[in-house]
Amino acid sequence: MSLSPGTQLGPYEIQALVGAGGMGEVYRARDTRLDRTIAIKVLPARLSSDPDLKQRFDREARAISSLNDPHICALYDIGIHEGIDFLVMEFLEGETLADRLQKGALPIERVLDIGIEIASALMKAHRKGIVHRDLKPGNIMLTKSGAKLMDFGLARPAQVALVSGTSVSERTVSKSLTEKGAILGTFQYMAPEQLEGKDADMRSDIFAFGAVLYEMATGKRAFEGKSPISVLAAILEREPEPVAKLKPMAPPALEHIIKRCLAKDPEDRFQTAQDAMIELKWVREGKMLVPTKGSPNLRWIAATALISLIAVAVGLTLWFTASHQPPTKVVASIPAPEDAFFLLNTDSGGLPAVSPNGSYVTFLAEVKAKVQLWVQSLDSGTSRPVPGTEDATFPFWSPDSNWIGFFARGKLMKVDLRSDPPIEICDAPQGRGGTWNQNGSILFAPDILSGLYEVPASGGSPSPILQVDSPKHTSLRWPYFLPDGRHFLYLALNHNSPRSENSAIYYAALDKKENRPLFRAYTNVAYASGYLLFTREEALLAQPFDPVHGQLSGETAALALRVEQDDSSWYAAFSVSENGNLVYHVAPRLPGAELVWFDRSGRTLGTVLKRERYGWLRLSPDAQRLAAEVGSPADIWVYELSRGTGSRFTFNPQLDTSPVWSPDGRYIVFSSDRGSHIGDLYIKPSSGTSDEQLLLTSSDSIKVPQDWSRDGKYLLYQAQNTGSRPVLWVLPMLGNRKPFALLEVPSAQNNASFSPDGKWVAYDSDESGRPEVYVAPFVPPEKGDRKTAAGPGKWQVSLAGGELPVWCRDGREIVFLQPPWRFMSAEVGTRGSEFSVRSVHGLFEAEGRPSGYDLTPDAKRFLLALPDKEAASQPLTLVLNWTSGLKNK
Repeated sequence: MSLSPGTQLGPYEIQALVGAGGMGEVYRARDTRLDRTIAIKVLPARLSSDPDLKQRFDREARAISSLNDPHICALYDIGIHEGIDFLVMEFLEGETLADRLQKGALPIERVLDIGIEIASALMKAHRKGIVHRDLKPGNIMLTKSGAKLMDFGLARPAQVALVSGTSVSERTVSKSLTEKGAILGTFQYMAPEQLEGKDADMRSDIFAFGAVLYEMATGKRAFEGKSPISVLAAILEREPEPVAKLKPMAPPALEHIIKRCLAKDPEDRFQTAQDAMIELKWVREGKMLVPTKGSPNLRWIAATALISLIAVAVGLTLWFTASHQPPTKVVASIPAPEDAFFLLNTDSGGLPAVSPNGSYVTFLAEVKAKVQLWVQSLDSGTSRPVPGTEDATFPFWSPDSNWIGFFARGKLMKVDLRSDPPIEICDAPQGRGGTWNQNGSILFAPDILSGLYEVPASGGSPSPILQVDSPKHTSLRWPYFLPDGRHFLYLALNHNSPRSENSAIYYAALDKKENRPLFRAYTNVAYASGYLLFTREEALLAQPFDPVHGQLSGETAALALRVEQDDSSWYAAFSVSENGNLVYHVAPRLPGAELVWFDRSGRTLGTVLKRERYGWLRLSPDAQRLAAEVGSPADIWVYELSRGTGSRFTFNPQLDTSPVWSPDGRYIVFSSDRGSHIGDLYIKPSSGTSDEQLLLTSSDSIKVPQDWSRDGKYLLYQAQNTGSRPVLWVLPMLGNRKPFALLEVPSAQNNASFSPDGKWVAYDSDESGRPEVYVAPFVPPEKGDRKTAAGPGKWQVSLAGGELPVWCRDGREIVFLQPPWRFMSAEVGTRGSEFSVRSVHGLFEAEGRPSGYDLTPDAKRFLLALPDKEAASQPLTLVLNWTSGLKNK
């Protein structure tokens, strides 16, 4: 029986079950003496009486305790409590290699890295006379500090027979592979001599090691079959399918190592793990990651063929027949992952990024309502999601191409390519780009209205480098380090007039001795191969540039037309590497978003309209009209839903967002960047018969309206100051209109909704570490001595994450979104000052990430703004040797 959270095993407090197997259960626990998280492996009391299992359990303790290696899970303690034997071990955060392999083969560099680390662990164990005997992907944990070998439950001193004097019959197999019996271990990775009942020594581990290497490199098990007997026959009699057949770009030297490890006769294998490790290091250090015949350009041409993109037959012919000629430009495509589409614009997306060594492209994609970073390997032709990067935005690479920096959940973060958990670097409420130099510094824009800051990539307190030159500019963003790691480029702009002459690319230095404009621009910039790359009117251009002196020269050359760009965040979807790889996304000609009706079960009821982009949307109180953000930069449109027609509601060229209806439907309040400040609140008759009027202005915050109380007295809005998280405020719509805060909570507060009676507010907050939906009483300060509007008490509504709550008109239901984008219903009740959540259940999962939604007054129909998957899944364009044909610098 599993142990419940809070159970004490001596000084160790159980927190949660994390795994179970034939040798017991593993729990996350806390060492109350040292206040650290540890792992506890227990052998249930009902099995402790079995002498064989008890002996194996004790053997694991002795084996691990004698080993001290950074790639072996450490043992801290051993004990017994009320008949329960347990081990106290290092708690490893990450995923098992088995879990990682469910996503497919690993990049060859990663295969070599893990192989070297596991070989090192085996070498240390073998030198202590310990044979693991159950080496398999499930016993290898991938952590941020490298691979860790776990579970020595089958280990025993070397040179002792596993099952002395026995052989494997069909009867034995049917029993022993599914129950306690003579054959121990996971048979798909067992050496032939183990299956034949012979002695198992360190070379048996090397056989299993070869099977693991094979599976990492190909994504397939070395020995497969339809039944245990056929698998055993394969191990004993057949060779695995050649690695080169499954992965043509794998280095021949790696296949040689794998074949040597998988030799049927132990005498033909590597005799020590150290020998295998030396060979792997030789391949890794020699950078033999692809076949090396001919010109290095074969690497890129072969990579293009591998990912089944656009092969340029003429280019291949020219290369083979005239390799002395300059490299030929090759144009290919990178499709979106299966059942996925790209997120390359909006504040929830980010431009694609080519690694500095040109081997990878990272991008944001949504798969089954889950948004995260993906990495496409140009060597192997495979793509994979990066675990732990949900809700990431604006990725960028480390100079060694081993790490990806990104922004998520109000933090600047980094993650390495080994799929280890991401690491927080520092706060960044709403990041707007970062860049990483060879000295280990990251230059980034932490917020929408911020300047540029420098922080060590290892973490620490950011230091200001450049501040916003107000009122000339309101934002500095998209920094880009030049090769010396000291000079950099960035975009400076003014939200109120982003296309003014003040919006420009600047050339600056970390020591602040240089900071001057280069040319007018409205999007990001990049440098590679002696050229500056930038966009003008959606055309991607290149111009010769001296990075040392910051001087442009020569003429511009057009590289591509109609490159997609986001006109509300001012960036274009392109990236370039120094070795000649360019990637960009062509703006789709199709509408990029659509408004779709759903019922409560998720059944599609019809599409309203398709446009290039929809954002926030709100139904009028009678559900006959719709106010929505449309386009980029956004304007507000009002639609007559019965006729399917719409008209533009705001006409200023600046950003207009977040419409909210008055309870009688006569007015719309919205946020706008017009005027002297950004994010001011304006009010306008919903009929459009007169101009908008300024409702609330301030120079120190962006304000976004959320909801209007049913009695018309109060407007909820979100306010965010530079460098801080958003918080909720209330604007009285009568009297002196002096705003007051809703809550005094340091965490982000978003997406508020009044209850129909105006006595409660539902909102989402990340105070627990992830967004959850809460309810607080609403008591205006004028009715008491408090400085805020929230009365005593607070209740959590969502159970497993939640955001974007909408309080239904009957007051008995709150609808919200639970990641990954599942609509939930919470049945609630109020009585006096008491609030209760009676039940929470799922409704349906959205068909993509909704950029906005609302529901009819009876809560029977949902209107969602969804991306058009056909448009969003159009492939990226990859250009190899993009400088070919350009004039000399």
